[in-house]
Amino acid sequence: MSREIGCSIEERTRRERAVAGLRRKRDDIRGITWYQDRTSPQYVDSESAIFLYIGSPDGGRPFLRLKIQYVASDWLFIESYLIKADSQTFTIAPGHFAIERDNGYGGIWEWYDTPAEARELRIARAIAESKHAVIRYNGSQYYRDRTLTAAEKKAIQNVLLAYESLARS
Repeated sequence: MSREIGCSIEERTRRERAVAGLRRKRDDIRGITWYQDRTSPQYVDSESAIFLYIGSPDGGRPFLRLKIQYVASDWLFIESYLIKADSQTFTIAPGHFAIERDNGYGGIWEWYDTPAEARELRIARAIAESKHAVIRYNGSQYYRDRTLTAAEKKAIQNVLLAYESLARS
């Protein structure tokens, strides 16, 4: 019989494997272990992506974050994101000043990193379960569309499963 009520041994094993399969980074100063899917970018300037990651503070409850990155050669000065996952459309509108920006080596990168609350979780689940998902990076004057990859969807699924495991521990 499983330790978790309503959770089979197989399900618990699957969740534990999900956690073991994530990349871990320890922040000893803040006392947090960060978990991220191995296929999600490690650096904000490496590639455009949307992904979840987990923070697990010493002695505290784990928490989820959503990160959206845009990497290119030209600025968009992103103000919002439009996400279409199959027939569902979502808008994330943090505003121009909530999005961070940097540049170097001939490229630019803009990113938004926020706690994944109920709304962000609905968006993440819709992306993970979708057959086709597109993100529109809405800038102050222009926009760029990008089709989300199967790897991005799988990474979101992996992190959600791992989060369930860590939250139940």
